[in-house]
Amino acid sequence: MQSSSWARILRVAIAALSLTVLLGADCPLAIDTGQGGNGGGAGGVGDALDIGGGAGAVWQVETGDKLLVTLVTADGRSESAQVEVGRGDVTLLGRTIGVADLCWRPEIACPQHVLAKATAIRQDASAVQLTYNPRGPLAQLGGKALAGQLSGKELLVPLGVGNASIGICGLLSTSAIGGTAFSAGADGTATAMSGRVAVTYGGTCVAMSGAAAMSADDVLQISAAFDAVRQ
Repeated sequence: MQSSSWARILRVAIAALSLTVLLGADCPLAIDTGQGGNGGGAGGVGDALDIGGGAGAVWQVETGDKLLVTLVTADGRSESAQVEVGRGDVTLLGRTIGVADLCWRPEIACPQHVLAKATAIRQDASAVQLTYNPRGPLAQLGGKALAGQLSGKELLVPLGVGNASIGICGLLSTSAIGGTAFSAGADGTATAMSGRVAVTYGGTCVAMSGAAAMSADDVLQISAAFDAVRQ
């Protein structure tokens, strides 16, 4: 099969995988709507909750202690397993992946590295900006905030963009933050959020330093859940 065909298979497989991870039953990308203002301060923005407003808001973030690791091979096969953060290996499709060793590498950003415990979010209509930890490929962005989109009821913050997507260990385009925001009142101001952070790397990057025996056309995605409370 031609390499372009392999690439098409991988794009379809990993795109479906990312939708499953980010839109799964435990973490839909829905944001409860509220009747609020039209931006700037507290209150909903259009038909979506206010998760930051023009003045910005700080969210206290806790990332889960388990990682969901999924391998998609060049022929479209896939398998997933969970592993605790900071320990253990997983065996997927007969290949052992040292997840802790992989996440230790300075050129890698695993899900638990992306969001700081105190994450600032600003919102201007459908545009959202949030602060992040400049680790691994994210350090190549050079800015202080990631740009995302709040479209109707969906929040999506791409990670595999710009300089973060360049190089052997660049983040693939299916790397993203997705979440669900919740309001405790009727003014459309979000007070809590839950979601997932997913990062995707190519096989050549993962295979470096012996983390796993993978081909260049394999793809590995790692995701973790997070919960956040508005301060």
